[in-house]
Amino acid sequence: MTYMALDMEARRTIEALRSGVPSRSAVSTLGTTQTQIESEFVERLGWIKAGKGARPIVVSANFGDGKSHLLRCLQARSAKSGFVTSFVVVSPETPLGNGHAVLKAIAEAAEAPGRTGKAVMELASNAPKDAVENLRFWARQARIHDRFRALLRVYEATRDEELRVKILGDIEGRPITKTQITAELKGLGEVSQYDLKSPRNALLAHDRLRLLAQFFNSHRASGLVVFFDEVERIERFTFRARLGAYEELGWWTRVCQESGSRLFAVFAETTSAVEQCLRDRGDLERIKSGRSLLPEERDQLAVEGAEFFQSNVSRLEQPTREQLESLQHVARDLYKRAYAVNPSILNQRTDVVTTVRSEIRRWITLWDLERHYPSYTPTIESEEITLDPSEIPDGDLAMDENDTNSE
Repeated sequence: MTYMALDMEARRTIEALRSGVPSRSAVSTLGTTQTQIESEFVERLGWIKAGKGARPIVVSANFGDGKSHLLRCLQARSAKSGFVTSFVVVSPETPLGNGHAVLKAIAEAAEAPGRTGKAVMELASNAPKDAVENLRFWARQARIHDRFRALLRVYEATRDEELRVKILGDIEGRPITKTQITAELKGLGEVSQYDLKSPRNALLAHDRLRLLAQFFNSHRASGLVVFFDEVERIERFTFRARLGAYEELGWWTRVCQESGSRLFAVFAETTSAVEQCLRDRGDLERIKSGRSLLPEERDQLAVEGAEFFQSNVSRLEQPTREQLESLQHVARDLYKRAYAVNPSILNQRTDVVTTVRSEIRRWITLWDLERHYPSYTPTIESEEITLDPSEIPDGDLAMDENDTNSE
């Protein structure tokens, strides 16, 4: 690597650290101090790669303690192990309880190892000869809706590339109409072999996620790993929306532990946010007592999701003094290469308890002042940021699209 390329890469990393936003360069350079969680993740990833199931991981920490950075580190480890990865931030636009919105967000953000662009199209463009055959073999035995077996049959038979792209889009959550599927099956003389009556849209979203993971596996990837960040946002949703989120958590808990699912998930939240909803706001008691008004199967999923999140949380550990010194050494080296200066070694603060993100940004700010104003002695004051705890109305959330008739 040339000096100029190294200099610009170091600057990009410093700027990412300065802004507090996780980046690939920062992740690869700094790594993570959360060795216990990383070790558990690598072990479970190995189980998924071997065709077994594994319980999802939930990580929790205070704001600024490095949850997002850890997720990006684990995402990089997943890619090195051959998995397609996707990073989804829970929000009103992508509420966890909206399976269809989550599916589309996962597909949109999915990245294949060593590829650029959307994973489905990237892998489909260089598919193994037996990819569709293997996918159809899986589909014949899987608990998925018949429309997807029909779509795979049409995909295998057609030489119309535009139609193939539409079928791949259906898997990603952009449905082809039932009329078009029927027309294609008529051309093959196989209409009577498939039942295209559609169930609830959320169930089709789950089937698509199963199919998506198998699609990646049949195209030489190990499977699909999804990272859900900012799960604490469901705390501000209404009970109805939180109930949908618990139901989805229950589904993810089940599917990740199924042998051969090729799906795995990691959830990250601000410390105890979801647990407080379950305990202090009485969500778990309301679900268990039957006051959710959900059908029995969905109610059971919600209970499983709530109980899983309550009892399987891994807390991020505060870095030791030695780990902070090691991080500062790496950051100093980056700053030195980025600006061709020799920044000073800074003392660790003992007057306040702060986060890793804040410490790194403090180092960079002090080095900036040192570089621009060598004689200046700064006095830095900090204050706590407060967040708006008010509830987000259901009307402000993306609703599950009622497109079952079109499917």
